[in-house]
Amino acid sequence: MSSKTFRYLKGLGILAIFLLSLADAAGAQTIRGILMETGTERRIQLGEMVLVGQGGDTIDVTYTNDAGGFELTSPEPGDFLVLADALGYGAMAAGVFELGAGAEMTIEYRMQPFALPIEDLVVEFNRPVTQHSLVQNGFVARFNRGLGHFITPHMIEESSAIRTEDLFRNIAGVQVTGTGFGADRVALRTIGGALCDPLLYIDGVRTESSATGMALSDMVPLYQISGIEIYRRPAEIPLEYGIAGTAFCGVLVVWTKG
Repeated sequence: MSSKTFRYLKGLGILAIFLLSLADAAGAQTIRGILMETGTERRIQLGEMVLVGQGGDTIDVTYTNDAGGFELTSPEPGDFLVLADALGYGAMAAGVFELGAGAEMTIEYRMQPFALPIEDLVVEFNRPVTQHSLVQNGFVARFNRGLGHFITPHMIEESSAIRTEDLFRNIAGVQVTGTGFGADRVALRTIGGALCDPLLYIDGVRTESSATGMALSDMVPLYQISGIEIYRRPAEIPLEYGIAGTAFCGVLVVWTKG
């Protein structure tokens, strides 16, 4: 095969891949938007957004990022409802939104506190809408409490982290140091300035990481992490992670996807 023929075929291959990508993009129907509080400019973080098809099935589920933004996608065109549920707001439904093939829509979704209960909205749906795991495990409630430091799903997605330990870099009061064994140690800095190993909870279960000798990334790989809570001071720590009878060095709580 001549080099000219090879370049021609290679060009056809690149063109085919490009056209296939365009076809895939055109085949998706997308609703993007921002979840906000009615009457204010407050953007609602970690709100659960659900795309429901005309047959009552759940098509897509996501949660709002730190700026209240969300994106829902359907592989097929049709008529859709968008359900929103957020802590302190109850649940609401908006629509019907009609999306043709390849259509995109941007909406501003506003919620009032103590809105209509979700049970009244989904009674005719074929499949119940379940809360996101970070709502169920209390992550969102503790986030809204405003104590401690939180690493949200959006932060994880936008980070340049390669390993779990990388998520803790550049956080005040947290230091990641090399152990000399190909792994990094995540330590908290006490008020006096000393470094110490915090208590570790994975999915709500206390884990003796120092006893196992395993690195955090070996225990919980980066791709499995949904959210992280960091508590450095006694006054910040929720009751469920209290540490009575132990030397205080703060608490790390890691939540996995599932």
